[in-house]
Amino acid sequence: SDVTVKSKSDVSVESKSGVSVESKSDLTVKSTVENKASHGQTGDPNCLVDLVFIVDKSQSVEKTFQKQLEFAAALIKAISPADFDKRIRVAAVTFSSQAEINFGFDNFKNQNEILNALLSLPHLGGNTSSVSGVNLAIREIHERARSDARKMVVLISDGKSQDYWEKLLDASHRLHATDASVFAITANDDYHFRELELYTRNKWRVYVDTHNTRFLDDAVLSLLRCQDPVIPESAISPELHGSEEEAVEHYLQTVLPTTEDKKVLPKEDELIKRESPLESTRCKYSKMDLQIILDASTSRKDVFEHQRELALSLIERLPIGSDGTHVAVGINSFTSVPTLRQTLGLGRNKQMVRHAIEDIKYIGGSTYTAQAVELSVQDLKRGRRPDAIQVVVLMNDGMSQDRWERVLEASQLLRATGAELFGVALGDNIDLRELKQYIGREDRIYRDNSTERFLTDVVSLLTGGKDCSLPASVRLKDTETPPRNLDDQLCSNPNLDIFILFDNAIKTTNLSEQSISSNRYLLLDVLGSLPVANHSGRVKLSVIAFNSQPQVIISMSNLQDLRDRDAIFAKVESIKANASVPSYAKAVDFAVEEYNKEHRKDARGIMVIVGNGQSQDNLRERSAAIEHLCTWLALRTLNPATGVQISPGPVSQFALLLTFRKTCL
Repeated sequence: SDVTVKSKSDVSVESKSGVSVESKSDLTVKSTVENKASHGQTGDPNCLVDLVFIVDKSQSVEKTFQKQLEFAAALIKAISPADFDKRIRVAAVTFSSQAEINFGFDNFKNQNEILNALLSLPHLGGNTSSVSGVNLAIREIHERARSDARKMVVLISDGKSQDYWEKLLDASHRLHATDASVFAITANDDYHFRELELYTRNKWRVYVDTHNTRFLDDAVLSLLRCQDPVIPESAISPELHGSEEEAVEHYLQTVLPTTEDKKVLPKEDELIKRESPLESTRCKYSKMDLQIILDASTSRKDVFEHQRELALSLIERLPIGSDGTHVAVGINSFTSVPTLRQTLGLGRNKQMVRHAIEDIKYIGGSTYTAQAVELSVQDLKRGRRPDAIQVVVLMNDGMSQDRWERVLEASQLLRATGAELFGVALGDNIDLRELKQYIGREDRIYRDNSTERFLTDVVSLLTGGKDCSLPASVRLKDTETPPRNLDDQLCSNPNLDIFILFDNAIKTTNLSEQSISSNRYLLLDVLGSLPVANHSGRVKLSVIAFNSQPQVIISMSNLQDLRDRDAIFAKVESIKANASVPSYAKAVDFAVEEYNKEHRKDARGIMVIVGNGQSQDNLRERSAAIEHLCTWLALRTLNPATGVQISPGPVSQFALLLTFRKTCL
């Protein structure tokens, strides 16, 4: 394409009132032809295009809605006005919970009219149904698109719809049955990559973060010459090869949510009615994944202390041990901002869990429960075990400053986990309406006079209590399945060399960024379950923190770094957030070099990347790093919290465990 992208300039168009409307985006498009003649580029006269914009106008894009419109306007401005007379036709569909056609292919044949109509699209708010927008765009294509024209769809959304995944998949199938060339772009920093990729069927046509500047190059090429952007063969993911059906099947097997994620979300005035009483779940599980959400902003300190003591009492009654597998505990406290005190995981004794709770201090102030619930849901999904019962305990008075819409969204996410939900509301000032929305059942909300019943009800889910059919003399540890020999699991190489890459970059100067703390806790969880101290000799460890440049924090060749577990943990905890943009390509290249220098020939190698994958590496840099990595790796991607295989992607929201072995081993 002849398009040049420059930053810190503005796109301006004439609004209906004749007033110049300036973009607040840093994105500006200027073509070489535009520089000469103040017009966009003229395309191939034989390239007929019917273009549909599908624009998200739901609540989740409120802050970036204007920027979304500017993406669309910039694309239209990059084309010569004469091309809109006959060669290019444009339609626009907007959606929130429902969709509408704002203008069709037959409405406008003038560039200025199209620009004015695009920039006048209203923001509505509300829930998000991308399926409704895609379905309406498909209808417009079927009814009014020209048979001899290229069909082109630009979806502008954060990909965070509340549609069933089955409906998303069906909409994706029918969209691609139109033979449309589909692009997806978002202006949000917080987005759902998997949904956008499902619609495009090609991750290189999903434009996020700093890569959205490339969108104009690729989209203009499609409009001018009816050509798709060229993707280097070495840069194409294995799942993108083969037929469309194979790609969808791969998607279903690797990235579609679990059954719990697909449950019907209740309406606002609807509480979940469980068909069976609490007793029906007793004695069915010997393992529990427990999330405790503790409100540190209650109006009275004595109420907070009572909540914390109750949480400690619950911990005392559960079979928690550093060598046990019965109970995994995640702890989250919140005021105006949630803090993940302990990620869901094993390998901790009761003292460690108690300390995590005791370290929560009373703060007071504003209460935003929805964020805390969403953070715990993320942690639960990341660490849940398929053979364990999931339990969430919310200790809160129900008096948050969240908008009711946020309460509805967070409560729907919580219920969709399928976890057993318990609410604890202590003190006199409570709001049962909000608590009922989160918990779903009044008999699962416990007051000051029912704390003993709360403890019994939670513990009995695991042990069965007095109603359990197991004899009282049978201890849980006597029913454990003996673990397999570790050497069998490690094949022929009993030693292990672990190289950890930790992304400590943040976009703002707020160096207390929560995501860094959460990832640090996750890393400590992984290390806590391994014999990483020097005396064992079997496991060696290197930790590399990276932002724009990588830096060695722990070197496996430095015995001082590996002298004991506390020294290792202190080094990890010393990693601070850095206001910069991360380069995953540089980090991977650096780690491979460190591996080549430090690894033992009789050891397996494991690389763990902890981060969100949101780098600004260009396609060439990423491709080179992947090629460098794949020279040494037989790649397998796992969720380190569960061991379940997942699909690697540019924006995975949890750490990826990349297990590899040199060919000569």
